[in-house]
Amino acid sequence: MRSILTHDPWQKRLPSEGVRLAGAEVGGRVDFTAANFAGSLELSGLTFKGPAYFSQMRVGNFLDLSQSTFERGLFLNGSRIDGNVFLRDVHADGIEAIGAKIAGGLYLRGSKIKALNAQGTSITQDVVLAGATIDMLNLTATRIDGSLRAGPWERAAPHFDTVALPLAQVGRVLFEGARIDKPLNAAYATVKQSFEVVGGRIGGLNLGAATVKGDLILCSDSDPQLGELNELSWGECGRGTLDNSSIGSLQIVGGEWPPTLSLAGMTFRRIRNGGPSSQRAAAHCATGRGVKSYDEWFDRARGHFSPDPYVQVASVFTQHGEERSARYTLYRKEFDEWMLQGRGCLAGSASWGPRFDDCRWFVEGTFLWAFIGFGYELWRIAIPIAVMLGAGTCVIYFSGQAAAHHLGFGFWYSFDLLLPLVRLNESHYTLRMTPAVTRYFYFHRIMGYVLGTFLIAGIQHLAK
Repeated sequence: MRSILTHDPWQKRLPSEGVRLAGAEVGGRVDFTAANFAGSLELSGLTFKGPAYFSQMRVGNFLDLSQSTFERGLFLNGSRIDGNVFLRDVHADGIEAIGAKIAGGLYLRGSKIKALNAQGTSITQDVVLAGATIDMLNLTATRIDGSLRAGPWERAAPHFDTVALPLAQVGRVLFEGARIDKPLNAAYATVKQSFEVVGGRIGGLNLGAATVKGDLILCSDSDPQLGELNELSWGECGRGTLDNSSIGSLQIVGGEWPPTLSLAGMTFRRIRNGGPSSQRAAAHCATGRGVKSYDEWFDRARGHFSPDPYVQVASVFTQHGEERSARYTLYRKEFDEWMLQGRGCLAGSASWGPRFDDCRWFVEGTFLWAFIGFGYELWRIAIPIAVMLGAGTCVIYFSGQAAAHHLGFGFWYSFDLLLPLVRLNESHYTLRMTPAVTRYFYFHRIMGYVLGTFLIAGIQHLAK
């Protein structure tokens, strides 16, 4: 076959449009390594019993290997195809296309492949995996100028065991109704438009240090034809890793996020209140599901606490003039960090017991939370102030000292002694009370200084 297709005098007699061979069975090894075809090459419906080597091959137009079976694998390493590559309805033990250059698209609709390795491949147009079943899909450091799409075909959903996209550069990513048994790995990838997971069952999502310039979309599919796969679900230990990622926009409330999140260092420019910003993506997404509140979203990241997502969300709120939401988000950051310190203090370690730093910060945080809401809820300080004023008034009134010194109910005496550094009535400080009342008001004045300190700290925090 190689002699006929690549050597003279037979090669000169081939039509300039290309070569087509269909329905044949090839028993042994096929080697087209470094072969050169000026036109197209169509070898559809063939059965290759041995390995098929198409490495370093040059095809001047499209390459069509659709409906073929490769029992010992297909090798396209380093090949250059000046058109589309069709691998539709292919059955293969494995396909390697490491470092290949495809000037068109790569189409694998309905194919069943044990492993597809296309590391470092450059593809000018789309990669279509509609209805495909691929155990191992490796697109590490692959460049796809168009989109990577894996959706249903004739009601058959695409199914993958492993999908690897680290360091890939892709125009758009869309997994619709796909089943991915293990976490979808797109760490350090760059996506120029949107990254969409619509419906399906996904083991998890790794976008660590990835850049998504458009929307990050995680939602169920509105298409009823997908059946049970129209609702996006995650694996039992499904984790979403977005550490140090950069996202154009995302939907927190309503987004169908993994049950466990790691968000340290994640940045984003915009929070969508509704569905996806593009009408094309919004047409796919069902509404009414997903995360119900920002608190729920933060709860999913509590096991991998980082202050970064709270600060990022608050900054976006501030940019849009939602100061109240920004302040609550920062309060929630302090609260979750306080709870983390409390768990560290109580748990400690088996050999050394509770950790001193965690316990110290937890105790300090307890007072900050109780008195001023970590500086974001100053109204809390009014509660202990009112308690102390009431206690002082009751002590001096029911002890009979208010009547003895003509202080009425004793409220203003209690108020004056609670104020730190300020004396409203100098005579209040020269009155001689009973020993028990005097001892109480020592405590009363100390609490005035304590509460005043917390109040000043809260005001300074708000002024930052």
